Amino acid sequence: MDSLEGFPSKYLQLIRSRSQLTLNKQNTMGNYPSMGSKGGTVVGALELNLCKDSCCMCAPKWASCCPRACCPGVASPAGPEWDKAQAGFTAFLEEAYELAIHKTPHGCCGCHDVFKIKATLDGEWTARADAYLAEHGLQVEVCAFYTSDGKSTSPHLVLQFSKKA
Repeated sequence: MDSLEGFPSKYLQLIRSRSQLTLNKQNTMGNYPSMGSKGGTVVGALELNLCKDSCCMCAPKWASCCPRACCPGVASPAGPEWDKAQAGFTAFLEEAYELAIHKTPHGCCGCHDVFKIKATLDGEWTARADAYLAEHGLQVEVCAFYTSDGKSTSPHLVLQFSKKA
């Protein structure tokens, strides 16, 4: 930070605070540990396979966002609450897939629009899924977002599960 001499003190303070934030987040990824906003301890997430009906037919409809479990907020759901809820939640996952892929209008160029899918799920599915999960102390949040490597973008629709706050 010595090379910043001559900057007004308010700018130096801002630069130092942002540098410290970056140092504190080393070895973390994304919006660690959670990308949801409902609160509660995250128990995992499942990402919609948007290509199931075209190029990635062998992959499951809903899969771990991070197969190697590099980030607790996006690893496959786990824990005693999930273990109890999982079998009964399979029908909800099937319904969510049908709503997302076959019932939600596509966006530009016939592509799946994750924000339209989120709106459809939140309007027709999330409250019922939450009611079921609440019996097991859990809740779900539908998260839609895009990632980019600077050259192209990739849509993501994620169901994030957490303990009921």
